[in-house]
Amino acid sequence: MEINEVQAEKDTHLEPLNDAETELDLLKLDDEFDEELLEASLDQYQQYLDQLDAAKSHLDDLLTSTTATLNELSEISAGFNECSGYC
Repeated sequence: MEINEVQAEKDTHLEPLNDAETELDLLKLDDEFDEELLEASLDQYQQYLDQLDAAKSHLDDLLTSTTATLNELSEISAGFNECSGYC
């Protein structure tokens, strides 16, 4: 995000504060800011949850692949053990 975009976003958020004329206006703004903060927090939480889900899926795939590889190696080992007894 560029500096001008950050400043524009900051101005957008601060503009209502400048327009507030009464304490009631400020209380309404407080509720709006709380809601925005909650939404931003939930968005960050959802992004983190999505990353965790992707990592879990990746780890599950690795575990499945590792298990299959170990099973194949066990079969190969068993084959060598059988052969060493008869060969």
